Amino acid sequence: MKLSKNFALSEIFGSSPANVQQSQTASRLCITILQPLRDWLGHPMVISSGYRSPEHNKKIGSPTSEHTWQGSAGAVDVSIFDHTE
Repeated sequence: MKLSKNFALSEIFGSSPANVQQSQTASRLCITILQPLRDWLGHPMVISSGYRSPEHNKKIGSPTSEHTWQGSAGAVDVSIFDHTE
């Protein structure tokens, strides 16, 4: 499912299922932050970490991360390539 011109739901959630609220949050995040940043940069951005289940978050040693999206606007980590400014 496309969330914006350059971002898809699967990039943020991987193989984890997203409920309606999470899908809406991801859509807002892409439309208001990620896509405008991508357009401004003019270079691809790769989402290296998006949503994480609370169990996965604890397993990697980050029990309170915003990546669990519990009551938050969500968190994503991105890598930007071919950008020198």
